[in-house]
This record gives sequence, structure tokens and C-alpha cells, in this order.
Amino acid sequence: MKKQTIEQYIRAAHTKQTADNYLYVIGNFLYIHPDARKFQYIDLVQYFDQLTYRYPKVATRTRMLAAIKKFYDFLLHTGRRIDHPCRKLTIKRRKTAIQTQDLFSIDELQILYTRPNRYKHLDVRDCVIFSLLINQAL
Repeated sequence: MKKQTIEQYIRAAHTKQTADNYLYVIGNFLYIHPDARKFQYIDLVQYFDQLTYRYPKVATRTRMLAAIKKFYDFLLHTGRRIDHPCRKLTIKRRKTAIQTQDLFSIDELQILYTRPNRYKHLDVRDCVIFSLLINQAL
């Protein structure tokens, strides 16, 4: 029985473009870290910490993490590892600032609160929501 390669494993599960991207990332990862098969969780956290400076966009690092997770999935699948060091590793996105120019003013909320409702059965719900927004400053 012929052993499955990483390329066969990834191409069987993904589109051509995704597979090409994953294989490129995995190739670079293994070129930089030839001992990556033995990496532990902390090693991968440090690797992605270093990538933060080179790749400032979170989406880029997230795609790279997905590729590296596939590499370790392959090692698990073929029995070369018994654990997955980065299965629970995620890259958090930065919170975006609230755009205050898009918020309603108190006067605009008051107008919405006092205007007649088109659907009578929603009066109570809308009253509660607007009173929370106006009176509780939510």
C-alpha cells in the first residue's frame, strides 16, 4: 500500500486554489522550521507571534494557521503524531471602534419612541427597547 503524501491529502479535501495556498504555506513553514513535526503548542504560539510583525493583517495569519492545522491533521491521519498541537489555537481579531457619527441622538430616539407604531402588537416591545436606549443609555 502506497503512503499518502501531504499534497494528496490536501488536494483530496480542498479546491485547487485553496490546496495550492495551503501547500505554499506549509512548504514555507517547513523550510523555516525543519523540525516542525515535533513542535508543541508554545512553539506555534511563538511562531505566530513572530508572524504578527511580518503579516499585520489578521486574515492572512488566519489562513496561514488553517494551512498549518491541516499539516498537523495530516500527521495525525498518517500516525506520525498522536496529538494536535494547534487544534485549539485561534487568532483573535481586533475590536473595531464604535462609529459615533452613525448613532442616533437622544432627540431622534425620542421621536422614534413617541411616534405611532404601524403594527399595534409590537408597541410593548418597541416601547421597552426605546426606553432602554433612551433612559439607560444603551
